[in-house]
Amino acid sequence: MASVRVEDTTYFLRQFHWHTPSEHWKDGENFPMELHLVHQSEEGEFLVIGAFVLPGEVNDELDKFWTRLDDDLGEEEGSAFVGSFQLKHLIPTVGDIKTLRYSGSFTTPPCTEEVNWVVMNDPIELSSEQIEAFQELFLEEEEFPAGNTRPIQPLNGLTVEKSFRR
Repeated sequence: MASVRVEDTTYFLRQFHWHTPSEHWKDGENFPMELHLVHQSEEGEFLVIGAFVLPGEVNDELDKFWTRLDDDLGEEEGSAFVGSFQLKHLIPTVGDIKTLRYSGSFTTPPCTEEVNWVVMNDPIELSSEQIEAFQELFLEEEEFPAGNTRPIQPLNGLTVEKSFRR
């Protein structure tokens, strides 16, 4: 099972999903997409790792199932069992990693609070075709015609910490 350790706590990957456009903004700009990796500790604490997505090279790991985005993939609407998948090919795990960290809430209902967020400073890449394939899922949706993104929320005194790891 995939896991990540932050300070003294180990969090286990529970699910991952994408938003279009990005839910976080950087320097006043949003991105075409954002990846969320939702983790939970044995004590029940949540950690979400967010990664901005920019157009670039094809992500071969995602291509294993990306072409099936509009198929009926699972029992729960919008869910799919992916099978063999190398998550390490999506986000950087070595080298210089800069992040922004804060305590916030989930961005999907019921928007539960007390979620630890780590947002990667450097974006990952998907091809323009991969990004467009995801965005097309929402073009005909009455509920989400502009994507599946929660509107930007006020900071309300939120403190964001910068982190750097070599």
